[in-house]
Amino acid sequence: MTSHLHKQTRGWLLPYLLALDTLECHEKDFTGHGRWSYWLDACFRGVVPEGPIPQIVFRSTPDTRADHHLRDVLRYYVERSSEWYDTAFLDLTAWLLHGFGKRGMEAEVDRIRGQVRDYWYTTFNLAELLRCPIDWPAYVLEGQLSGMKAGRSRWADGSGFFSTPMNVTKLMAEMTFMGGDPETMKLQTVCDPCVGTGKMLLPASNYSLRLYGQDIVPDLVMCCELNGWLWAPWLAWMPAWMDDVFERASGERPATEHLRLEQDPKRVEATEAYRAGEITQLDFFETVGVQQGA
Repeated sequence: MTSHLHKQTRGWLLPYLLALDTLECHEKDFTGHGRWSYWLDACFRGVVPEGPIPQIVFRSTPDTRADHHLRDVLRYYVERSSEWYDTAFLDLTAWLLHGFGKRGMEAEVDRIRGQVRDYWYTTFNLAELLRCPIDWPAYVLEGQLSGMKAGRSRWADGSGFFSTPMNVTKLMAEMTFMGGDPETMKLQTVCDPCVGTGKMLLPASNYSLRLYGQDIVPDLVMCCELNGWLWAPWLAWMPAWMDDVFERASGERPATEHLRLEQDPKRVEATEAYRAGEITQLDFFETVGVQQGA
């Protein structure tokens, strides 16, 4: 097998994520949700995103095709170790976050066998996850993925993990935001103090751009961040200047002129270079010193 490890540097997968965000391919039953485009445009201009938040109808389970693709990706890992699918998925999560550009994942990724990482690089299809808007981490960690023994996982059995069903979290979000002004709701904060994989925040992302969560279990925090990268960009990447924009727009700070990204000469140059196609999105993040994280 040809090695592709040298290609798997931090951020290598981000261009694919952003390309899929705007892709429409009816032959493959795929349409991007457009949220990264919506969010990054506002961040680069330093303004509250304009227009409605692109909506995602979250489901409880994927279709068979997506389930089997993820199962086959994880099976390669399982067959070469004494671990189960849940552990394989947590390592896949670390590998994906590193690929999207999250800092500090090198040690987590390096302990995954090179043979497995090469297989994932050539086989894993990100579009299959994005095609089915579900809480993938909860789906796997609860043992629902086809092929998992007895429909359970050792990780869930050991931790007592059980996520709130998606239909319940959707109902809670609808009841909370029902009848509100969409532009006002964008600025309202939503915090889940026991966030788990972020299932409470996913339906809320159809209404709010200010999502927060915390959890005592590092594995779950990592999974929540993965859900942010897949479905709610403002959960995965919140630049400091956007906090200022939201606070001013919501009246939490004096209603003075909004801080704009273009006021900083360093950011002006980086933004113009990005818009001209001279640097990548990851290069832009590095230039302005953005700290990524959930």
